[in-house]
Amino acid sequence: MESRSAINTLQTPDFDFATAATQVQRKVMRKKKQIFPGKMPGLLLSSKADDTLKGAETIERGTKIFGKKVSILEFVHNLHDVSLSDTKELDDDALNVIRNWIEHHAHQVEC
Repeated sequence: MESRSAINTLQTPDFDFATAATQVQRKVMRKKKQIFPGKMPGLLLSSKADDTLKGAETIERGTKIFGKKVSILEFVHNLHDVSLSDTKELDDDALNVIRNWIEHHAHQVEC
């Protein structure tokens, strides 16, 4: 698998964001219970081909954060941003999943 270069993926000139994200993740992993036990459904998309995050770790932490109300889907070939992958077909697959999930769960959202 070919990886994206750091020049194309780094969004900030410094690592303040990465440091903050790491600190938050450490706090998340120390928690013994679900962090956001709300009633709203959630959709967690991950990919085995993610070149930024580990898919299994994303799913584990996402479940811990959002609980059982989260719908989890792990793509096989999509990149980190699952709707901006290498091919139009992969992008369309991700967008269709998102669209279908929203249509199926729209009635459950509390505003």
